[in-house]
Amino acid sequence: MGDSGVDVRSCFFYDPDVPFVATGEKDKHGKLFFKSDRHRKIRYYRFFGDSMDGNGHGTHVATSILGNTMDDDWDDYNGMAPGAKLAFTDLGVTGSDSGGGIGVPGNLRRDYFPYGWDAGARIFSESWGSDSTAYDALAKGVDQMAWEEPQFLAVIAAGNFGGLEKDTTINSPATSKNALTVGATLTAESSSLGQVRVVRDGDVFLMTVDGGIPGDGAHNSKYNVQLAYFGPLFGSSLLRKRMPLSMADPLDACSTLTNLEDLQGAAVLVERGGCRFVDKVLNVQRAGGTVALVANNAPSGSFKMTFLGDPNSVASVVIPSASMPRNAARPMVRAFGQGRQLTVRFEEQRLPDDRFSNLAPFSSVGPTDDGRVKPDVVAPGLTLSGGTVSEPGQCRRSVLYGTSMATPLVSGSALLVRQYFEDGFYPTGARNWRSSHEPSGALVKAVLIAGATAMTGTTPSDNPKLNGVPLESPPSIRQGFGRVNVGTSLPLQGAAWRLQVVDQAPIQTGERHKYCITSNGGWLKVVLVWHDPPGDPIAASSLVNDLDVSLRAAGLGGAVILGNGDRDSTNNVEMMHFSNVPEGTVSVLVEGAEVPRGPQPYSLVVLGEFQGELVSEHNPASARGATASECAVIVAKVYIGPGSLTNNRHPIFTFGTEAPAEIVPDFECRLVAVVGGAAGDVAGSHNWTACSSPQSYRNLPDGSYKFSVRGRGEPEADERVFVVDTKPPVPEIATSPGAVSTSNRAVFEFDAPDQTAVSYECHTSSVDELQAMRWPLAARELSGETGDWQNCTSPWEVTLGSPGLRAFSVRASDAAGNTDASSTASALWRFDPDTSKVYTEITQAPPLNTNSTDVQFSFALAREYGRDIEGAGFECRHEAFDKDNPRTFQVAPDWVLCSSPRRIRNQEEGSYVFSVRSASDGGRRSPTTVARRLFSVDRQLPVLEITAHPEELQTGPASTFAFESSEPHAEITCALEAEHGSQDMSSYTQAPCTSPHAFFDLPDGTYTFVLRARDAAGNEAEPVTYTWDVDATAPVLVSLDVTEGSSQKTLKPMNQTAAGGGFQVATSDNTLHFRWNITDGPFGKGVDSVFCFMKPLEVDSSSLLRSSRPDGSVEAHAQAQLCSSPRTYWLSEGNYSFFLSAVDKARNAGSLPHVTVFVDTRPPRSVLRFGPDSMETVPSTVFLTVDSIDAGVAPSGVRDLWALLRPISEDDAESEQRAPLDPVAPPLEVGGGALGVQDVAKVGVSNQESAEEGSN
Repeated sequence: MGDSGVDVRSCFFYDPDVPFVATGEKDKHGKLFFKSDRHRKIRYYRFFGDSMDGNGHGTHVATSILGNTMDDDWDDYNGMAPGAKLAFTDLGVTGSDSGGGIGVPGNLRRDYFPYGWDAGARIFSESWGSDSTAYDALAKGVDQMAWEEPQFLAVIAAGNFGGLEKDTTINSPATSKNALTVGATLTAESSSLGQVRVVRDGDVFLMTVDGGIPGDGAHNSKYNVQLAYFGPLFGSSLLRKRMPLSMADPLDACSTLTNLEDLQGAAVLVERGGCRFVDKVLNVQRAGGTVALVANNAPSGSFKMTFLGDPNSVASVVIPSASMPRNAARPMVRAFGQGRQLTVRFEEQRLPDDRFSNLAPFSSVGPTDDGRVKPDVVAPGLTLSGGTVSEPGQCRRSVLYGTSMATPLVSGSALLVRQYFEDGFYPTGARNWRSSHEPSGALVKAVLIAGATAMTGTTPSDNPKLNGVPLESPPSIRQGFGRVNVGTSLPLQGAAWRLQVVDQAPIQTGERHKYCITSNGGWLKVVLVWHDPPGDPIAASSLVNDLDVSLRAAGLGGAVILGNGDRDSTNNVEMMHFSNVPEGTVSVLVEGAEVPRGPQPYSLVVLGEFQGELVSEHNPASARGATASECAVIVAKVYIGPGSLTNNRHPIFTFGTEAPAEIVPDFECRLVAVVGGAAGDVAGSHNWTACSSPQSYRNLPDGSYKFSVRGRGEPEADERVFVVDTKPPVPEIATSPGAVSTSNRAVFEFDAPDQTAVSYECHTSSVDELQAMRWPLAARELSGETGDWQNCTSPWEVTLGSPGLRAFSVRASDAAGNTDASSTASALWRFDPDTSKVYTEITQAPPLNTNSTDVQFSFALAREYGRDIEGAGFECRHEAFDKDNPRTFQVAPDWVLCSSPRRIRNQEEGSYVFSVRSASDGGRRSPTTVARRLFSVDRQLPVLEITAHPEELQTGPASTFAFESSEPHAEITCALEAEHGSQDMSSYTQAPCTSPHAFFDLPDGTYTFVLRARDAAGNEAEPVTYTWDVDATAPVLVSLDVTEGSSQKTLKPMNQTAAGGGFQVATSDNTLHFRWNITDGPFGKGVDSVFCFMKPLEVDSSSLLRSSRPDGSVEAHAQAQLCSSPRTYWLSEGNYSFFLSAVDKARNAGSLPHVTVFVDTRPPRSVLRFGPDSMETVPSTVFLTVDSIDAGVAPSGVRDLWALLRPISEDDAESEQRAPLDPVAPPLEVGGGALGVQDVAKVGVSNQESAEEGSN
């Protein structure tokens, strides 16, 4: 560290056995220094400025880090890491120490950091800064050192300019990307600073948001909001009451809001900027909103909503309003974008009692000029620590405040983190020297951030008469990622939480590293940190390499949660914090979004309540050579099943998951009877059992059921509750005309008790005398007639045109679709006209429901019966009635003379009854019987709405639609059109359908779903369409060739013959070229990226010393890398598994057939184990035994074994016999000979071994 100086006489540093005297030597810059391996505290002291601490700043800071007194009475004042040693550069300027002046080299990388580094320092604590807020040469020097020395970590004070109450007051070099920048909190003490006023409890309210994406900040998520300085408070009518949350349109609410229906009685989210706060609130108020929530449009966190302007405007505000930070509003906006319905609840908030949960008013705030989150962490900024003394060994303390005081507390914590890893406390929490690991600076930074506590207090105003603002949740430009809590960062043995890390794993552009753990159902933090290469001070953004971390958890519905809450291309620190992740699989993914200077090493920390290991060769807890594990977050989803009410006793459920395509998920299903059913009778259905889609059940009794499906072992399940109702309603006729009626109008009342809504159809027919004699048996025969059945309601009126026997029948169906023709209710009556009356009949009329405003009726006297009046005219009456209550007619108009046909024009929509009767000549009225006909005019088009549909790019097996019509009895038809694709569409023409409606296993292509409807009046709805793409097919391998680098010989041409098939190749060449052709099919969205890795199984790296590395080649790598064809590998002797994985633009991933590669550069050896003795006379048939061994790390095995038999008594080479070695060797010639045995390995490496044998 460097500072104004250290008083080495202080009891916290003094060593009576080692005099503190400069060595007399000078460094390369001509500065004296002290150096000792024996001094109990100081290893190195460089006199860069002077050799004293005139103002005590440096002594105070150094003591806070590692001061260790020799006086037991002062142990309570030791530093954070009292066992640590100090390498110090005295930056104090002679004559200026009392004023706090220091001098700093302009090039920190070259002229400052190396001195402490060479003395063994790895944590550099810097409680000083410049007056610049830019990313300048000082900040770049910090980043340069961190990039070149991975174990380096600079902990730097943020600055003390928070009192300016503006953004971007962090001072360089704290603007460095790779530094751990420290802000300050208040301290639990009673000085004047400790009494700085914070926001009153009554000004801050706790807002709980529900209904959003689980884990993404708008689902059971809590935020502090600050009441505006105008308008009313949250009254009792609003507090603790749940209300809808809506978003204003336009979002800035600077003009009249247009989405009035969404805003009635709602809390309304609006964006800051564009007009006065009061204007926004008034526009929300006029639109019917109940609360106005103004979200910041900048990353500056919370803010005050004050009022300037016309007092009359404030007086007219009658709804409360509050401000909130931008990072709280973003997840709500994302949820609205997915069509989610959010709710919100407000309640009184009691601010924390501990003052160190509040930011110190002097602490500088971010963001940096290029928008990065700074500070990184905070710590108490008013400390009681060591001071300068007058006598050696004397103890003295002093109280100072500032981010300079917070920084050493964090630096000391960083030293403890290093010791935790170096002493082998990781991963068990108990010291184990065999587990020792030297952590990188990025890992130390990540561990401290992971354990930091999110503060829920405020940023007090520097003016004690003013309120401050609530702290926004991390990542924050005020508190960074929280207040350092080393006790949480470093779990010890027996702790309820665990720590897992990956340290310095290299990654390139396009590479994806996946890690798998299992949540225990508690809190979880994930932190990604990388030391980024130094940026360009004049660039708009200082970030060079962009990485991303994301998480998917089964317990959170499988949604992708991004580090820092959104796609981040600005920061080199990304964090995700969950207060509770339900039990289940958790997948953490690190991606190289853009790595122009790669590979980029990164450090990943997972802290919390979980099980499992981040399997990686870069995890000190993993076995050597470990590779990242594969896991799938299996979030089961029911695509289609019975509706909430069904008459099908054999329901079928189709389900799937959003797991990657290369993972074949295992499912478990359960069916439980909720009310009345008997799911337990279905074998094992009430227990979780293995299942696959589709899952069917047979012969379910009537009752209520709950079907559940989940990924195997996952706690979260998707559920469907449904009712099985197979009993049809049985209608009963309560009122009828009786056995004989003289009226040509008959009224029937009927009912059919059922647990669901019932609809009716009525039928009237003539009955002959024979049928009447067979009644009611004949009623069942008549009930089967079709053509005259029509929808009806009770009471129902029938008008007859001729005398005789009549039968009225009514049948019922319930909402489940149950109906039974045998349960039809019927009534028999005889129409016997009164001859003293004149009967009228309607011979032509509009249908019961019509969409025409002009209707026509034709009528005549019924001359076949009753009285006949010569030349009689007619009287008509046209009246409206209440369709929902047919007994209630409006005041009837007068009868008017009319003639047939009678046309009624320009009728308004509604229900009517038309009546006609005869009239006598001369105005004399004769006794008559009226004919009536009911009808309804309906010109309203049915309105169709698709309420659920597939994603625009569907990858699952089922494309499911849900829809509804404004008219429940409208006939709905569905059709499917293919814009391109291989599907035969002949079976998808327009046909009746019900919701939900699903299309299964559609081939890849583009499809349009067409929904139409026609109501009973003939009105046709405007067709509703939805177009989407289906790409459910993962990329496939067309061909894969492996060619030797030296000979260019193709070892084995390979074409994919079976999914998941593998191949083997063997070679003696260290250089191999892999060429492949991968396709996403003719209608897929195309291959997006290809990943490959050459996993070493067993290797001998020394064999590469015998060959030179070709240009453009890569060595074996266990992590998947983005790659393209061709790819050249330079491999040592050994065996490997080469894997290809392709991802298409629909994110379908396919693991393609792998190749087992044997690189075998050593020849096999053969030994003649048994044969004739020397000079032995043998028969013409000789038996030989040969042992062949293919030695080496990865032997490919002996392919061919050859024998050479050569007579030694003759020189004629043509007499040599060479042939494959069979169980019986070739006959030997008479005379002496030599037998040579040659082995040829599978890779073509040969070796000649010979043994001299004599024979005669």
